[in-house]
Amino acid sequence: MPTPTPTFTDDQMDTVRAFAAPLHRTQRSAFVARVADLLRGREVGPGALHRACALVQREMFIAPADTVRRVARHDRKIAGSPAR
Repeated sequence: MPTPTPTFTDDQMDTVRAFAAPLHRTQRSAFVARVADLLRGREVGPGALHRACALVQREMFIAPADTVRRVARHDRKIAGSPAR
């Protein structure tokens, strides 16, 4: 007999939604499913829920590309300063 999928309380769903917020909206249902899968057959307390959400967030989060060109402070042009 398969273990039942955990049912989250409203407070627990608020926690899950908070962890899913940085993810793209198309990833959020998969996030909830993966968290539920990790907690299947376990008692869902606040610590276990937080650890599962943090783990899945690390697995699924893709940081945006750094598109800002970094310039060393001494190479920046300052308004009103003479040209080099």
